[in-house]
Amino acid sequence: DMIDIITTGGKEYYIRFGFNALRIFSNENNLSLSDMDKLGNEISLQQTLSLIHVGFREGSRKMKQEFTMSIDDVADLLDNDPTIMQRCMEIFQEHIGNFTGEKQEVAKKKEIVQK
Repeated sequence: DMIDIITTGGKEYYIRFGFNALRIFSNENNLSLSDMDKLGNEISLQQTLSLIHVGFREGSRKMKQEFTMSIDDVADLLDNDPTIMQRCMEIFQEHIGNFTGEKQEVAKKKEIVQK
């Protein structure tokens, strides 16, 4: 199982993107599979925060750790350490590439579209 750790503010957060994370993310953001395909080109700030939140939730679930953070708490983490967004998106690209057999182009931070 691919589980990475994001360390910030002296705390560790498990993060994992697998099929269950994609299922939760697509369900919570009302996205179809074809919508998910377009995420590499255009992803809103809401979707980015949601994706990171789901990754943290799934990492914690796989490690059998309780996870109580809200999406607002994740946004607060990014306020304190903006590098988290880039690191999480790189981990997403790596994890998704591993189980699709291809490397997806994931939106770089500067390309994130605010909606």
